[in-house]
Amino acid sequence: MWIILAALAAVCQASTDALYKKNLQNTKLNGISLCLGTYIFAVLFLLPIALLNVPEHIGKPFYYIIPVIGVLDSLAMFFYMKSLQTGDLGNVIPLQTTTPLFALFFAPLFLDEHITIIGVIGILLMTLGIYCLNIKDLKKNYFSPFKSVFTKKENRYMLTTALIWSFTTCLHKIGMQNSNPVFWLLFARIPLLIFFLIVFILKKENFNVIKNNLHSFTTLGFLNAITSYFYYISFFIGITVYAMVIKRTSVLISIALGAYLYKELNVKEHVIGATIMIAGCLCIAI
Repeated sequence: MWIILAALAAVCQASTDALYKKNLQNTKLNGISLCLGTYIFAVLFLLPIALLNVPEHIGKPFYYIIPVIGVLDSLAMFFYMKSLQTGDLGNVIPLQTTTPLFALFFAPLFLDEHITIIGVIGILLMTLGIYCLNIKDLKKNYFSPFKSVFTKKENRYMLTTALIWSFTTCLHKIGMQNSNPVFWLLFARIPLLIFFLIVFILKKENFNVIKNNLHSFTTLGFLNAITSYFYYISFFIGITVYAMVIKRTSVLISIALGAYLYKELNVKEHVIGATIMIAGCLCIAI
């Protein structure tokens, strides 16, 4: 059951990525308004589910983690939107799979988990996958594919997102342990809603943009809520590391959608690179 839920989360995540990319091409929308609209409706969808699953006990760490999660995940979403706005899905989305790579540095600190030989193999595969993603730059010199990861701003944005998510994943797990997955889903999103509402107001954005794009925001909010629901439940009732890897297969769907919807190029390189990176992700997770 949990495998099916994780797979559904991957499909929903890829759909969300494609819709974000489409809406970012609308000159009247930006990352701030998209995030605000998404979280308004995600919270509305999750509220009744959370109220039906109020935990009997909420641990103190729950209250400490909420504001930290709010700030860090908001920053991650800001960079995520900037990456989608400036780069192709096939180039930037596979970089999400570096989250377990970064997590190797946080796991010993927070979860007392340490790298293994298979983990080293995973790191090498991730490195090879990143190289394949940018292999079109090989004509410059052998190190150009690696250089492209850091010199292209869209790649830097997504790597920053992955770095933040690798840290907040540990915090999300602690939050769920001190409540329950469904209840945590809602309260992990409320700070993001507040953050983007404040930024939206400070930037003096027009609230008509929410009213005029209700269909898009309702769809994105629903996808955000259901993706999170599928993923957190699969993660809770199944094997966490494998649920993470299954969800990461969303990058392959995103590449296909990018090629079909936006006529993105270098699809073969993107598929090969993403597949190798998912294999590396699996090795690190084991």
